[in-house]
Amino acid sequence: VLGRNSIRIVEEESFYGLKLLTSLELSMHSIQTLKTNLFLKMQNLRILNLRRNLIETIEKRSFSGLNSLLVLFLNENRIKFILTEIFYEMRISSKLHLESNLIEDIEENSFVGVYNLTELDLFWNKLKILRKKSFFHLKNLKKLNLDLNLIELIEEKTFAGLSNLIELKLNHNKIKSIQKGLFSELRKLEILSIKVNLIDSIEEGCFDGLNNLK
Repeated sequence: VLGRNSIRIVEEESFYGLKLLTSLELSMHSIQTLKTNLFLKMQNLRILNLRRNLIETIEKRSFSGLNSLLVLFLNENRIKFILTEIFYEMRISSKLHLESNLIEDIEENSFVGVYNLTELDLFWNKLKILRKKSFFHLKNLKKLNLDLNLIELIEEKTFAGLSNLIELKLNHNKIKSIQKGLFSELRKLEILSIKVNLIDSIEEGCFDGLNNLK
């Protein structure tokens, strides 16, 4: 446990001798950058908590080698972009916390390395556009929370590949229209919440196939 100190810099190889560690608490510091291969030798780590730091930059493959991770906390930082290859060569089998950041953009295929993820929290960020195939590789995702962003546009095929999604939250955004086919691949969806938006247009047939909605 290293929480509530004032760590600013974590050098590569800092954790190389901790192969058996299962939980690492690094919350409430002043860490700004996560370097490539920072956690490379921590194959038994199950919980990694980096919440409430000052993280702005996550280099490609920062989390490489984390093959047993259950939960990753990156919430309450200053992350602006989710770039391709950030989550390459790692595994998260439960939940990824990215809420309460400054995220403006998610690149296509950004989540290619975390296909076993079941819950993704992205609420309270600065997203304006959801790009096609942003979540494409998350075939096991069950819950996606995008509340409290600035979303105006959801591109076609944004939710492609989310065949097991059960709950989708899009509340408190600036969505103006719902296009036909937007939710067409979400056959298992049970909860769709789009409250407090600016919707003035809903295309005919846009909810076709959503037979499990409650």
